[in-house]
Amino acid sequence: MLTTASNGVLFDVAFPSLRSFSLTRRITVEAIIILGFAILVGLCAQIAIKIPTTTVPITGQTFGVLVAGTVLGSNRGAASMFVYMLLGLVGLPVFAPSSGKLSELRSDGSSIHFIFPWSGSNGAIWDM
Repeated sequence: MLTTASNGVLFDVAFPSLRSFSLTRRITVEAIIILGFAILVGLCAQIAIKIPTTTVPITGQTFGVLVAGTVLGSNRGAASMFVYMLLGLVGLPVFAPSSGKLSELRSDGSSIHFIFPWSGSNGAIWDM
């Protein structure tokens, strides 16, 4: 029995009939998938876990980038991260919690994330 390796990524395996679509429809589907993964990375970046011994939180952003690269492949994954960067540059709150756009000033002078109640001012992982 002879086995061969596939050159496709998960996206190509999940949507094998995409190559038979017209060019306009294929570009539309790929653009929607690329935008969807950019939004997924933006949502994953909002997950922040503070380790008491360091000021840098662990974010889900790395997980989102790895999933996008695995599912989409190198070209679509890079395009997705470029769209993610553009979403952040136009002012949408997609970057990790320490960004100035994502923080609000509290009465004690510390910042708190606008989605998750995380504050980097004390040793607790979650500051409710």
